[in-house]
Amino acid sequence: MKMYRLMLPLMALALNAHAAAPAFDHPANAEQLKQITAAAARELAKTPVLRGSFVQRKFLSGIPKPLKSSGNYVISREQGIWWHTLLPFDSDFILTPDSMVQLDDGKIAARLSAEQQPGLRVVGDVFFSIFSLDPSALAGNFELFGQRGERDAWVMGLRPKSSVLRNVMSETVITGATRVDKVEFWDSHGDRTEITLSSSANIAPLSAEEAALFKK
Repeated sequence: MKMYRLMLPLMALALNAHAAAPAFDHPANAEQLKQITAAAARELAKTPVLRGSFVQRKFLSGIPKPLKSSGNYVISREQGIWWHTLLPFDSDFILTPDSMVQLDDGKIAARLSAEQQPGLRVVGDVFFSIFSLDPSALAGNFELFGQRGERDAWVMGLRPKSSVLRNVMSETVITGATRVDKVEFWDSHGDRTEITLSSSANIAPLSAEEAALFKK
């Protein structure tokens, strides 16, 4: 099973990678990005467990309409990310610091550990840093870009420094205000994945069911 089969349903689309990314006109350092995203970072710091829904669109070369999926997510600062796709089919993706697991109809379809694939830990750290808005952690693996918009709005751009990460994502653009609202990933072929996030008011600790999933 190739790594892309396990990636947070996060890769694909047919637009030029540079055409829709004005964030890359504004180089920044980690401290500048901390200031730009300060409001969202403060909110995230209050929520060790973040829940919500997502709509994902994959734009692929040669396909006129994007592939759409939707579902729910749980992001735990301590445990990892649970990506539960409901439509067009039921599937779970669990990312922890040490593993990636794909569940289809509740059964393990694939598993990849950091021991099997050393690059997995790096990729996992990147995703955690993106969703926790940690520019200092991202600076080790990416060239940083970003600018402030109106009020609390902001945009952040990432370009990977290593070939390992460039094989996964050539560019990443994150936009938000008081939270992360949208994440876009371009791959090395120019395909793009766009994920729109909605957070809920449910910030309760992990349930027993959720905690069990992170131990799969």
